[in-house]
Amino acid sequence: MSTRGVIARQKGDAFEGRYHHWDSYPTGLGKALWELAHSEFKCDLEGMLHFLIDEHPAGWSTICNKDFSLKPRFNEHGKGNCLKCGKPSWEHYYQEWESHGKRLTEKAKESMSHGNYMALGHSSGQPRTTNAECYCHGDRQEDGLLVTMKNAAEMGCEYAYVFSNNAVDDHSIFHQQRWQQDGRDVRDGQCRGQMGSTGSTPAGWTGAGLESHPGLLSQVGTP
Repeated sequence: MSTRGVIARQKGDAFEGRYHHWDSYPTGLGKALWELAHSEFKCDLEGMLHFLIDEHPAGWSTICNKDFSLKPRFNEHGKGNCLKCGKPSWEHYYQEWESHGKRLTEKAKESMSHGNYMALGHSSGQPRTTNAECYCHGDRQEDGLLVTMKNAAEMGCEYAYVFSNNAVDDHSIFHQQRWQQDGRDVRDGQCRGQMGSTGSTPAGWTGAGLESHPGLLSQVGTP
């Protein structure tokens, strides 16, 4: 199940940004943003936000654990050929045959009646996706969508990463906001932490909570 979030700039007492679908909890998206700011963008926070928000207006499937030397694009699952046998991915599944112009045989129909949809005896082996996946390039080219405090909760977002400064230093505040999905105020449980320019990759990303200190996101409060 996805953990949805938003990457945003602070706008007064509110924010505006883009949707992020998978792993938006602090040890996922929070960690990815910290690493991206300190490595790929070398503490140029506005450059990172321009890339994540302005250049990819339809939002993101995920930026977590991705290679940013590769151009972001969405990779539709099931496209291409199987790494095991070399046949097209769709040929592995009876339910995909007719939509690709292949007639279902009697054997295929009999197999499907018993709940077996595997046409070749194995699932299609797909290459591991290493590029960041957006919804505006590659196999998905959707319209832009601005996520704000007014529509974030109804989109199922649980975390908002709201940047209030253009440089990563001791005064650059990185807000994390979490809210319940029952329409309560998005500002419930707000907390903040510094995205410091010094120090190594924060320890504790894999722990149950994140302790607050310079260079590390503060622990997310529960509404």
